[in-house]
Amino acid sequence: MGFLGDKWKQVVYTFSSNDRYAGYSSKPAYGTKSSQIDDSLMDDDEIEDGDDSFANVSTSQGSEQVINCWKQIESWLEEESENFPELAESISGPCTKVDLKEAQKDLKTRLPKCVLQYFSLHDGQELPLNSARKHGLVFGLELMSLDEVVTASANWKKVAEKENAPKKPKVAKAAVNTDAETKTLENDPNFMLGEKLSKVSKRDIKSYPELERNLSKHSKQKYLRELPTQKSIPPEFIQLSYANSGWVPLVTDYTGNHIGVDIAPGPKGTIGQVIIFGRDYDTKYVIASNWGEFLFQFVQDLKSKYAEAVYNDEFDDYDLVYNGNYNYLDVLSKRALAKYQQQLAEQVPLIKLDNVTEQQLDDEKDKEKQVNDETKKEPSTATAAPRTVSVKLDSSA
Repeated sequence: MGFLGDKWKQVVYTFSSNDRYAGYSSKPAYGTKSSQIDDSLMDDDEIEDGDDSFANVSTSQGSEQVINCWKQIESWLEEESENFPELAESISGPCTKVDLKEAQKDLKTRLPKCVLQYFSLHDGQELPLNSARKHGLVFGLELMSLDEVVTASANWKKVAEKENAPKKPKVAKAAVNTDAETKTLENDPNFMLGEKLSKVSKRDIKSYPELERNLSKHSKQKYLRELPTQKSIPPEFIQLSYANSGWVPLVTDYTGNHIGVDIAPGPKGTIGQVIIFGRDYDTKYVIASNWGEFLFQFVQDLKSKYAEAVYNDEFDDYDLVYNGNYNYLDVLSKRALAKYQQQLAEQVPLIKLDNVTEQQLDDEKDKEKQVNDETKKEPSTATAAPRTVSVKLDSSA
């Protein structure tokens, strides 16, 4: 039947399958056909079914924690349905084994078992039909769907490729045409902003004279894109790059910052560790050893006395915040730093002074001071909070 026959098969597949990510035709993996990827990427027996048969679940690191945490989250959502009806409605159904296979083919990587278990229970969050806005379950942060994970990973991979691309050779400085009508990024080296800005046309400059004046005040060097020094907390646990194709985002703040799993850790890190990375985090943080451990930490915060339902008069509903902080990423990053500083403090008595020079001790102190200074400089991503009325949740949940 040709084209019509294929479309009919696609319709039948859609209504007869529970797949959420996989379609009638597999999606290409970053520009390559899925058929080129070995089907043995993962075995069917590696993933437990997303049902109540938890007795047979694998004891892989973090998987049992994922199952137990989802049970507690579901129970909390039921108890707090009056304050957060949209949160319960936003939780998606489970992914199928076909979904998980196709997603891994498209990601070109094998996800940790606990992450596969996580998606086999719920495919992140989706916008409820009657909701006016998104409600992130993780204190304002959204659990990404498998489709969003693959799409965001592809975008971050492109950023990583640009970051690692060979630098263009410097171009000799040319004479500048003083005619404002002909000043464009294309023909004036003083206006070459590299990758920092997209091309500005002559019409743009004519329409916005303030733009030309602002650009004219500065030298070319000040507008060349230079990434700040990238750091890892703890040191050497995360690769020192702005973006990395081995970082798989699973949670988003909607502005380019993520919590995700690290498939390509630094020399001291471990595969599957959970990290904070993104647009505003030149210092990356390890916040858990695996996804199950992260969910466990989140559940403890969710059930603590610091979880608050804060009324939002703009939308006439409630925000879920932690201890009055609208940026849970800041909470987690500060915890990671405090944990690292505590580890440093505990290591000090173990140093044998007769084997360490005074200069070495000073160097260690300088390293610790540098970490503290850089963390204080870390840009805050917190947004201005709306007028609120805080209501403490029942901590006995």
